Amino acid sequence: TEPSKTELHPPTENVFLQKLNAAITSHLDDTDFSVAQLAQIMLLSQVQLYRKVKALTGKNTMLYIRSLRLKKAKELLLNTELNISEIAYEVGFSDPSYFSRAFQQEFNHPPKYFRK
Repeated sequence: TEPSKTELHPPTENVFLQKLNAAITSHLDDTDFSVAQLAQIMLLSQVQLYRKVKALTGKNTMLYIRSLRLKKAKELLLNTELNISEIAYEVGFSDPSYFSRAFQQEFNHPPKYFRK
């Protein structure tokens, strides 16, 4: 099997990614959570954060946040009875139809595909 992204990084970068993921996860339901806030939490400028996230994940900061939100949404679809709109709000999307489009783009299937 192919190693995950984090297995390819030295320990300091793993720590950075863990801190980054924890910061994003703790604000998952906040539709107004911004790159500026994330940069502040990570004690970096927005440009430094962008460069580091891009180098480690291949995604820009906003896409990385969105990606984590969508992974959590997929988890909720598989493990809860919440409807798709409720899940969208739960993971920080204020527009369920945008959520569905972003979800389809990320996983190549609409959210309802992951319902049991």
